[in-house]
Amino acid sequence: GDVIRIRPGVYAEELVITGPGAILEPTAPGQGTVVLDGGRAGRVLDVQGPARVRLERLTLRGGFAGKGAGIRATDCLLEILDCEFIDNEVDGTALFPEGAGLWASGCDLIISGTTFCDHVEGGALALTDCRMLLDDCTVRNNARFSTVFGPASGLTMTDCWALIRDSLFTLNGMSSGESVPALGGALQAIGGG
Repeated sequence: GDVIRIRPGVYAEELVITGPGAILEPTAPGQGTVVLDGGRAGRVLDVQGPARVRLERLTLRGGFAGKGAGIRATDCLLEILDCEFIDNEVDGTALFPEGAGLWASGCDLIISGTTFCDHVEGGALALTDCRMLLDDCTVRNNARFSTVFGPASGLTMTDCWALIRDSLFTLNGMSSGESVPALGGALQAIGGG
């Protein structure tokens, strides 16, 4: 795949990556932040497999979609290293809205040193039929819709295998119409191992 080096700055983006894949990273470490901003107009990044994609030291924010407002990934190997997913929102009118930060199906995921925070509705991460390593990550202050059934506010996994280590889940809850989430849960696992 291609290596795409991005200069520091804020970029209004709705990117689509298909096979064989790509590496997205800043031009040089420590020279400023690279922000990919959906501007509440759509999904920030769509990864369509088969593909191998690596994201390093990026901020993905302001995405808006029914699933995966930050990233929607299908049938791929996705590595997310030292990134931030901030303030992405799922469309409440969508059928089964979930995964405001990341929604993945049929993927192998390696997520390390990454923060998922301040996602509005649908929870931060939603995975189906995936294998995941979540290492040294923070999942903080994420919300989900005020319904009895639905995704967890932090991480929802259906038929997945996951290893979660040295990661913090805090202040995740059900959206109560207030600025601070109330009730709800950080983690939901259905089936899998």
